[in-house]
Amino acid sequence: MTVGAIPWALTWPNARPLFYSKEVSKNLDFVSLHFYPKSGEVDKALKALAVYDIGKPMIIEEMFPLNCSVAEVNQFIEGTRALASGWISFYWGKTIAEYKREKGSITDAMMLNWLEYFVRKAPEIVSPVSRHPNN
Repeated sequence: MTVGAIPWALTWPNARPLFYSKEVSKNLDFVSLHFYPKSGEVDKALKALAVYDIGKPMIIEEMFPLNCSVAEVNQFIEGTRALASGWISFYWGKTIAEYKREKGSITDAMMLNWLEYFVRKAPEIVSPVSRHPNN
């Protein structure tokens, strides 16, 4: 079972769900988070992410440039390399080829741009070895 936490530490510094407490987290295999950095607040997102470092591998299991640019998400990814063991994109189910073929809305163009970025970025961030020192 995976529970993707909403990063409350972005709103309330140092806030985290109970299951990230020392007593509860001993039963977790890894930490799973959703992060959507805001434009101009990548550093704030990185500080909030650090709150969830409980000595377990950390997976950012949902991210997307919803409130920022692709460049800022890239900055976020680069800033999380010391903590994160993996990154998974938000995905609506359409392939790059489908987005290119349909040439739909502005939202579709944004998704296409993001997916193309993420495919290019994947070889850099995919690693069979966890980056977290406790794994």
